[in-house]
Amino acid sequence: MENWKPVPEWSDLYEVSDLGRVRSLDRLVRGNAGSSYRKPGRILRPAVDSHGYPQVQLCRDGKCRSYGLHRLVLLAFVGPRPDGLEIRHLNGVRSDCRLANIEYATRVINVSDKRTHGTQHQLAVTHCPAGHEYSPENTYRHRNKRHCRACKRARSLASYHRRKQH
Repeated sequence: MENWKPVPEWSDLYEVSDLGRVRSLDRLVRGNAGSSYRKPGRILRPAVDSHGYPQVQLCRDGKCRSYGLHRLVLLAFVGPRPDGLEIRHLNGVRSDCRLANIEYATRVINVSDKRTHGTQHQLAVTHCPAGHEYSPENTYRHRNKRHCRACKRARSLASYHRRKQH
């Protein structure tokens, strides 16, 4: 059973469901000649933004604004996002905006989820920019980033030779 709730600040025009769908409501629209007609509501078709998240465009009085679908679902069913938290997709699928799959969480938890789900783009990088493999023997972590030991040795050696020349 799909549950619908009004979209906060848009409650007279739109509703969002716990399955991650948005619909416009039936409304009266004024025509050019001053007459009005009934415009039936419909399910909105989300577009995908440049980061892979579905979004919908909500309009009022000719002015439109895009919203992430996951944001609208949590806003309607849970409430405003608390300071310091962001939206977390529990299964790692950005297009899955069901209420059962999203929640507010800290940045640390969200980054940890990326590693768990394999969606962190740095995990796909197998070699450093100089071409050395990120093997366990050749990799160290500093400030939560991977670094190449071979490149570090080369930088240290070059620095040593520069100092020795002067």
